Amino acid sequence: MPPTVGLGCFFGEVRSDLPTHQFNGGNTWVLNAIRNLYPDSETGLATDTVADSIARAEYMLQNASDMQLSIAGNDLKVRIINQTGHKLPTGYPEGRRMWINVKFLNGSGGLVAERGAYNSATASLSTADTKVYEAKLGVDAAVSAATGVPVGPSFHFAISNLWYGDNRIPPRGFTNAGFASVQSAPVGYTYADGQYWDDTFFAMPAGAASATVTVYYQTSSKEYVEFLRDNNTTNTAGQILYDQWSQTGKSTPVVMDQASITLCYANCDNSTAQPVLNVNDFVCYLNRYAAADPWANCDNSTAPPILNVNDFVCFLNKYAQGCP
Repeated sequence: MPPTVGLGCFFGEVRSDLPTHQFNGGNTWVLNAIRNLYPDSETGLATDTVADSIARAEYMLQNASDMQLSIAGNDLKVRIINQTGHKLPTGYPEGRRMWINVKFLNGSGGLVAERGAYNSATASLSTADTKVYEAKLGVDAAVSAATGVPVGPSFHFAISNLWYGDNRIPPRGFTNAGFASVQSAPVGYTYADGQYWDDTFFAMPAGAASATVTVYYQTSSKEYVEFLRDNNTTNTAGQILYDQWSQTGKSTPVVMDQASITLCYANCDNSTAQPVLNVNDFVCYLNRYAAADPWANCDNSTAPPILNVNDFVCFLNKYAQGCP
């Protein structure tokens, strides 16, 4: 909670470190939709208050996680660290999702390949080539027989009785037994006790000299909003919701984290000063090798001993090739 200046109690002294408890979630589009549908005189909303609310939501999302980038052999390793007190992302799984976008760039800054691409015009996300953090509910055979809803994941939340997936990142203090006891254990995914981060590995394509990685959060996915539109047959509320979602930016994704990294393996110390490759990189590699750092497994071998003379030869070859 951000500190502010104020009174801790009516008769207390003025403090400069008084925590501010603000009731903000991660939603950045619904208030504007409400203003489109109802006059401010009824809702009490205004341009400045809505802008302030959205800014607070974005601030909270930007501080909910941290990201670390590194090179693991021939892969780009993306670690996302949960800095909240709950699963990341949190909330009922009504289209909420978080994902990793990776843009591999050549030496001139041109795009070589992209993972987790999002089309803002259609609100379509490429999910097959990246990590998407979300929870999926659905129905089992018994509920399906009673309702006619097909077995499996769906957005029919009112009748859902089964978790089909939940790979959201746990908070600090996580234990599998503890979360299982309150029916909150990961589903279809594994986290070790005490783990409050997650790693994703992306193969570095040929010609990639750097990568820019962005973690996005979205409140309402296209699939969820279209489901509500298409399955509401009693009135026009589903269509109204869809129209407002579309007119206000299709629940524009919010950037939670963004960073870039040089992908030249031989540039062990990630220096940018010329010459990029120098004796410091040899020292860096020797230190990481001596520390049994998995990164030093240059040839990506799996047979023991994993670190051996072949890794030195591999590093020398990559050094000789230079950086793109």
